[in-house]
Amino acid sequence: FFQAEDGIRDFCLSRGLGDVYKRQVHGDLALRFAQNQGYDRSLLAEISRLHGDHLYSKGDYENAVKNYKETAGFVEPSYICLLYTSDAADDLLCVYLGG
Repeated sequence: FFQAEDGIRDFCLSRGLGDVYKRQVHGDLALRFAQNQGYDRSLLAEISRLHGDHLYSKGDYENAVKNYKETAGFVEPSYICLLYTSDAADDLLCVYLGG
């Protein structure tokens, strides 16, 4: 079972982690849990993407881009680049792209 903080249990880890984000539980906890359980890199990247999306939706663009950097090789770069195309976000786009 995967059990979220609110006590909801689920047999499917990936669906359970998605529910965690719907309930806005901190992504760093979900990421540490998955790392400690030895889950593969693709699931860790998905957790980072979900947390990045959550942070981005809250306007925390700087921390969102830090999470998006962890998705390299698993999420299309165009997904992130489209989020950061405004002039105000140029510096963060450079952070994501490694510049």
